[in-house]
Amino acid sequence: MQFMAQVVAVTLIRRFRPDIHRPFQMWFYPVTSIIAFAGWGFILAASGLKFILWGLALTAFGICAYLLRAHTHQEWPFEREQMVAR
Repeated sequence: MQFMAQVVAVTLIRRFRPDIHRPFQMWFYPVTSIIAFAGWGFILAASGLKFILWGLALTAFGICAYLLRAHTHQEWPFEREQMVAR
């Protein structure tokens, strides 16, 4: 599941953050992303329901842990707006 999330993240970064410097290029984008996502999806589906449910549970736990830490440290998505001095 981690690699499927990474494929989605690369696509989102490329689409919504073109200002970020990327020291690499993905050949034949987006075809390579689609093939990678489909491949990892097949591997996940072939693993069986038990492993799929464990993967989803661990993903949900990781998201909750990240959000708790981000809230504690006032980081995204919980950061407060910085007041700009004029």
